[in-house]
Amino acid sequence: MARHKVIHELTKSRRDQLVVDLATGATNYHRVSKELGISDSSIRRWYVTVPEDERLLLVAQAKQRSEVAAKRDAAGILMSDGDDIDNDLRWLLKRLKTAIDACEDDDKLLELAQMREMRNTLMDLAKVRGMFNQKIDVQIDLGSSPQFLLLRQIILRVLESHPAAKADFLTEMQSLKVIEHVGD
Repeated sequence: MARHKVIHELTKSRRDQLVVDLATGATNYHRVSKELGISDSSIRRWYVTVPEDERLLLVAQAKQRSEVAAKRDAAGILMSDGDDIDNDLRWLLKRLKTAIDACEDDDKLLELAQMREMRNTLMDLAKVRGMFNQKIDVQIDLGSSPQFLLLRQIILRVLESHPAAKADFLTEMQSLKVIEHVGD
């Protein structure tokens, strides 16, 4: 019991992180035992006291947080690159317009025509880029959503007193491919 006391003195978020790390294999009992100064068998005994549904929920929440963070980072990189591209495009278009307007030499007529065509192409590219930047798609896998897992547990708990409704629910969930097999 004294060993569990060391673990229970940790913050809830730290205990939850230990559960996630142990469940996903990011760490092992030995490393945690060295870090906390208790035996790895104490860590193992504590870990098995954490209910399976709580472990699944914590892992799903951690996975969702990491996916959201990765998407946010990727979007930030894309948006910052977009700022550079937009600024560069504006600068280039201004330079081309200035050069076209300032040139009065007939020998450079072909070059001016090419520059004008390039400017029009860049304007079209800017329009297309603007259309793509205004729509961001985010896809979430409902089957691994922590909130959905919790909702599914609640529904199954309520349906325990209604076996026929529970069977219909599980069959429907299986047909939607939200769960892989029907079982208790």
